[in-house]
Amino acid sequence: MYVSDMVLLKELTEEQRNDEELIRRLRRRGEYYGMKYLKKITDAGFRIRKVLENKDISKKQYQGLPVESLKVWQGRVGGR
Repeated sequence: MYVSDMVLLKELTEEQRNDEELIRRLRRRGEYYGMKYLKKITDAGFRIRKVLENKDISKKQYQGLPVESLKVWQGRVGGR
């Protein structure tokens, strides 16, 4: 299975957390903190085989927010 999603790289500032429009955009896109995102995948019974990161997307599309595009290739534990 191959998954590509946006993840947060660090906690948001208090000002960012209080920005309702920003929080609405992040929730709509499903952003998770990077390590929590990977843990959800392994908790679901998958092992992570490869992770590709694109941190430049933050500058191009997210006005410098601490986000990256995370692409994960996974295999089922006990499977191929």
